[in-house]
Amino acid sequence: MKFIKITMTAFSVLILLLTAFGIAQLCGWEWPTEFSAANWVMSVALGIFCVLIAVSAFGQKFNVKRLGSYILHFGFIAFLIGCLIYTASGVHVLTSVPVNNSAAYSTIQTSDGKLIELGFSFGLDNFKIEYYDPVYDVYEKTADGAKQVKTDIQLNRDGVFDFGKYGGKYTLANLSDGKGGIVEQINLKDNYVAFVRRAVKKYTATVSLFDGNDKKVKELTVNHPLRKKGFKIYLMSYSDKNRTATLLFKKDYGEWLSTSGLVLIMGGTFFHCLVYPVISGKGKRLPLKKEGAEK
Repeated sequence: MKFIKITMTAFSVLILLLTAFGIAQLCGWEWPTEFSAANWVMSVALGIFCVLIAVSAFGQKFNVKRLGSYILHFGFIAFLIGCLIYTASGVHVLTSVPVNNSAAYSTIQTSDGKLIELGFSFGLDNFKIEYYDPVYDVYEKTADGAKQVKTDIQLNRDGVFDFGKYGGKYTLANLSDGKGGIVEQINLKDNYVAFVRRAVKKYTATVSLFDGNDKKVKELTVNHPLRKKGFKIYLMSYSDKNRTATLLFKKDYGEWLSTSGLVLIMGGTFFHCLVYPVISGKGKRLPLKKEGAEK
């Protein structure tokens, strides 16, 4: 009975803590930057939850039949502790880097002005943008503004943009802007005008990584980060106007623990739900009773 009371009390504290945290967020209250109250709240909540899991799983006499459950609970604890470590000491810094093959940086600056030493240097040598095939939309100029009259005019099999009654046909050579691209606006017949739409297909940044006298040149694309001395470098955005890319530097000291926890969770679940019922004979299919059979 005492064990149940302690567990319920701890669980109630956890619920109250998370409820207060949620209400504060709904009310739009911003945490003071000089004291990361949000990190404290989440750290305490995760800590209490880890204790609850440990007490509920290992507060009873060991039983081989519950091996899968033990592994599963160990996994949860490892995963949550890994999250707790990241909350307390993880690095998550966005920084803007100009495209310049003669510049290298060994530090990054946080939003509060703190400098973080990377343990290596990096530079952004080049940036390439790949586009999908251009598409034009046709508008009619009226006294009330522009009215869209046709959309999604693409290159046809003959390699031309056919605007039909609005202004004839154009090839890519006709629409060249002389800078390796195509014109954004075409003045067609009468009061019709066409505007281009070019969706980005792929961003590729050429990054140089320096570690002493060792230099490695890597390609960095969206959702495919680079790894260097515990840091993961993500490509977030790019400004063609300023020739500047935004990079995310992320370092999770508890990543190995969280990853191990996920492996244990999957392994424990697999053992508990599939392996143990088979080896214990509880996974065998029971014979069906025939209709009309006597009880």
